[in-house]
Amino acid sequence: MDHGQHWDVALIQVQQDVAKYGWHLENVFAHWHGMAYSHTVGLVASFNHPELGIFGLKPSVADLALVRAVNEIRSGVQFGPGKQDDTLLTGCLCEFVPVSDEDTQRLLPLIARYYGDQNVPVLQIIWPHLKTEFPQHGNIAPLH
Repeated sequence: MDHGQHWDVALIQVQQDVAKYGWHLENVFAHWHGMAYSHTVGLVASFNHPELGIFGLKPSVADLALVRAVNEIRSGVQFGPGKQDDTLLTGCLCEFVPVSDEDTQRLLPLIARYYGDQNVPVLQIIWPHLKTEFPQHGNIAPLH
C-alpha cells in the first residue's frame, strides 16, 4: 500500500467513526524523532468544539483523557484557551492552549485531510509537572 492509499484508508475510517460516534480518536506512536500523542477528529463537525490533542503520554492514558473530555463536551461543556479542568487526568489539573495552524498541518494531518482547506481550531491539553508548574512555565513548552 502506498502512502496515498494509506491516507485514503485512514480518512475512510475517520469518516465512519465520525458518522457513528461523532468523533475519531487517533494515536501517533513515538518514533525516532518525536513523542507519542493522541488527538481527536470530528469534534468541530459534530459538536462545534475545537479538536483536542494531548502529547507525551502513553496512548492508554491519553485516550482516557480524550474520552473523558468528549463525554464532557457531549454534556455541554466547552473547553477553551486558558480553561482548566481536573477531571481528565486523575490527580492533575489540565489546561487548554491553542495549537497553531502550522502545527496542526504538520502534526495532525488527519484533521487537515478530514476538514480540507478549512482552518480548524485545535486545543492542546497540557498538565503540570510534579512541581505543579505548567509546561509553559518550565522546561517543556506547549506547541503554540
